[in-house]
Amino acid sequence: YNHYGAQGGDWGGIITRTIAERYPQHCVALHINFCIALPGDWYAWVKALLALPTLSTTEREALWGTYYYLKYESAYLQIQATKPQSLGYAFNDSPVGLLAWILEKFQSWSDSKGLGPEAAGVSKDALLTNVMVYWVTQSITSSMRIYYETVGANPSGAKPSLPQRYCPVPTGVLWSASELIKPPKKWAQLVYNVKYWSPQSRGGHFFALEQPDALANDVELFFRGAVDFDQCKRNPATPGQGRGSEPGKWLFLAGVGWVLVTGMNWVRSRL
Repeated sequence: YNHYGAQGGDWGGIITRTIAERYPQHCVALHINFCIALPGDWYAWVKALLALPTLSTTEREALWGTYYYLKYESAYLQIQATKPQSLGYAFNDSPVGLLAWILEKFQSWSDSKGLGPEAAGVSKDALLTNVMVYWVTQSITSSMRIYYETVGANPSGAKPSLPQRYCPVPTGVLWSASELIKPPKKWAQLVYNVKYWSPQSRGGHFFALEQPDALANDVELFFRGAVDFDQCKRNPATPGQGRGSEPGKWLFLAGVGWVLVTGMNWVRSRL
């Protein structure tokens, strides 16, 4: 297809965003249920920080949840980003070890309210099938190597390759309060061309397994209602397209310049 839409969660949310950012003339609409909104330029950071006092209670709690995940739940990311091969030998040798590594993530990251993954809607059959795919194909090592190749935490000198530029493609975001990373909408708008924002009261990181009907409905609402797909095909974004005119950037710089000049003149007058 010359024109298409994309949907993704977890790494799928990162990969589909990269596709949309690099090839917006083809991937003309994007729906994600894992939104990483890291400002990609200094002015975006300024706007993100200035937005903090305006955030709702829910958004502030979500930011705290994101901090909690990064501080207490991300050790797996560090070891997979630095020593995936060592883990791979162990997991390919021990089905119990492989199951424990994966099951713990479902336990901690699903919307189970402290109970087992089944309380979040993930059946034991689904869990065992998920683990068996890795075990039978011996593919757990290659699945972890993407962290080594992308995060930039290894001594090879490679820079992180996670997307940071603005994604100009019309984007829909399914936002769950139980997801791992939960940026405020105002932050997401600095990184994505957000046309649709869908908060969800249920569902965690494994949303497609936990709430499959809700995800399917949200995808349909976005592609059939929130955006005009034919219009997206007729007028696609262009590679490298930015957020558009931002006169506030120049006003901010002018203000900073005025403060500096005024401050220097004041200091000189006192010398």
